[in-house]
Amino acid sequence: MSDCILWNGAIHHTGYGVFTRNYKQVQAHREAYAKAFGPIPTGMRVCHSCDVRACVNPDHLFVGTDADNAADKVAKGRQSQGAAHSASLPKGAKSQHAKLTDADVRMIRASSVSGYRLARELGVSTTNISRIRRGLMWRHVA
Repeated sequence: MSDCILWNGAIHHTGYGVFTRNYKQVQAHREAYAKAFGPIPTGMRVCHSCDVRACVNPDHLFVGTDADNAADKVAKGRQSQGAAHSASLPKGAKSQHAKLTDADVRMIRASSVSGYRLARELGVSTTNISRIRRGLMWRHVA
């Protein structure tokens, strides 16, 4: 396989190269595919055979459905079979954006202290405290 060609413009927090055209954000790998092979069929994904999200080498790109993309991830060992799409993203404290630890989440769920007070002490919003207590966030923490 040839080497990756890395996008040298803006990189979205998801790792994909992006740029703006006509006030809309465009993913660089999709544009690279379309320039090399023609229009992308509606509803189709442009997947990376190299698994490098910033790669725009057309030789590394292929079109597939969501199911094709999921099967590719499973075949390459990047996701367990049957896992949800979001399962491939870092969860909880492993996320680079996390302000809480698993221990913080357990404490929030067990505490009778007001959500407002916890939010101030932990540096998060009261909405996050409420969503954690209702099981809508940090579901993976028992």
